[in-house]
Amino acid sequence: MKRKNTTTQMMKGYIAESLLLLIIQKAYSDISIGEIAGRAGVNRSTYYRNFALKEGIVDF
Repeated sequence: MKRKNTTTQMMKGYIAESLLLLIIQKAYSDISIGEIAGRAGVNRSTYYRNFALKEGIVDF
């Protein structure tokens, strides 16, 4: 599901939540940016607009 009409904070929250859900299923190092973005319902470009690295999500 693609998300529209969301704020930056909401988008970051969706991405962070997606990473947490994926960590339950597999190792952090095995999780790709594409998987995080897909689970969050955002494009990869939206991900990179909000985070430079995967580690940045953890700091959020």
